Amino acid sequence: MLCAQLASLQCGAEQGCCTSPGRDLETCQKAVSEQCAQSLYLDDIARNDSAGFDMEQASTVFLQFAQRLDACDLDVVHWNTGPEGLRSIFRGTIEAGQSCKPAQVLTSDRATQAAALVSCRNPETTACLPQTLLGEWTCTLKGPAGASCLTDDNCQEDAYCSNPEQSPLGECQLRAPDGTGCSAAAQCAALFCVSGECESPDVELAYCPT
Repeated sequence: MLCAQLASLQCGAEQGCCTSPGRDLETCQKAVSEQCAQSLYLDDIARNDSAGFDMEQASTVFLQFAQRLDACDLDVVHWNTGPEGLRSIFRGTIEAGQSCKPAQVLTSDRATQAAALVSCRNPETTACLPQTLLGEWTCTLKGPAGASCLTDDNCQEDAYCSNPEQSPLGECQLRAPDGTGCSAAAQCAALFCVSGECESPDVELAYCPT
């Protein structure tokens, strides 16, 4: 029920922190739950043993998330996408240097592949790095700027995975300060890209639906 919890907390904060949300609580919860199920796969990943779902850590994270949302914390997005946020509830089961490739990778669904990507132990420093779909998938130390990556999780916390050519692998690049041009939130140190420019959030930006 991770997606349901996420939707309940996030939409409650939207109603409480945003001056004019533009949608009611039920509409928000349906939208967030669907997005979570279709892109984050939290519930499916938690059911996959390779991900090492930690129920106790999940309880801690959701409690801290709720406290931050109740306070309309402007740093909530940065915290939740960092090593202490949602990513920390999957502790992984595979050691560094070992294969994290799912069985029958060609026929596995996206949720199974997503579980494989968080299946490495020590997720603060290590992530699953596929070379290609059919190539090696290996638990590898997160890289600095210039390192190869498939997702942002392959990069150290101050970097994101840039892959404008949509090649099998991208390159870790440092997140940019406020005032820098951007095309995606992940490119920005504050994790907000507004009208093509990195910007630190105010309450409306952090909590109102775009």
